[in-house]
Formats: sequence, C-alpha cells, structure tokens
Amino acid sequence: MATARIQYRVDATMIVVKVPGAQGGEVYLSRGRFVPDTVDAKEVKRLLGLGLIKKSEKPAAEETASSGNADTTTE
Repeated sequence: MATARIQYRVDATMIVVKVPGAQGGEVYLSRGRFVPDTVDAKEVKRLLGLGLIKKSEKPAAEETASSGNADTTTE
C-alpha cells in the first residue's frame, strides 16, 4: 500500500507560481496540477491565503508519474 503525503493542488483555473530555478522564476499551473516541492513556504502560504490552492494527499505511486508537473506555457 502506498503512503500519502501532503501536497498542494491548484484549485483556480490557472495560477502563476514563483519557483526558484524555473526559467523566468515562475511557472503557470492549471487546475488539478500539483504545486512543485521547490516552491517556498512563503509562496505556498500566499497561494493558500488567496484560495488558489488547497491541501491534498498525493499517493506515493503518483509522485514518480507526475514529476514534470509544471506547465510552462507562456502567451
């Protein structure tokens, strides 16, 4: 049985997240995507406060399947 850990899932249609090391320092994530582990706690707190993300349990088996979860599309 896979163990679950707390992650944050995007609840808004689309958000911009400050991600250290990302090209341009930010990534665009659409609803249902997981916030990368590299996001600072301050940024997570800001996004939670705005209601843009929610806590979610992410099964360990899903972690390896979604390691590239950042949608870096820019328009």
